[in-house]
Amino acid sequence: MKLVNQDIWAGYKELLKLADAKLPPKTAADILAMIIALERPYQVVDFLQAKLCQKYGELNEKAGVYVVDMENPEKSAAYFTEFANLLTQEWNGEFTFEPVEIPPEVVNENRNTLVPLWGKFVKECDA
Repeated sequence: MKLVNQDIWAGYKELLKLADAKLPPKTAADILAMIIALERPYQVVDFLQAKLCQKYGELNEKAGVYVVDMENPEKSAAYFTEFANLLTQEWNGEFTFEPVEIPPEVVNENRNTLVPLWGKFVKECDA
């Protein structure tokens, strides 16, 4: 399966949340395998996003991170243009997982977490 960086960026964080849900053992194992497969690619995208913040932002010394000034249209537009370009790029590599079947009761309890995962990472199993 091919993924774009946005799938990785959004999916990894939501899969971590889903891993905390009460899942059947097989489902939990499949979710954890997916998290492991996405971890390195996520770290790369996260690193590149941080570099963009450093390029277009200013250091917030209290927080210890670079922050892009959204009041500066030139810098914020340049940041968002480059970040959007990064997110739309296809990851250079194949993922071998299939969408994990999630029981209906888990779907009902975790709808917000599942939205960015639907189709590529998870699907509802038949009851």
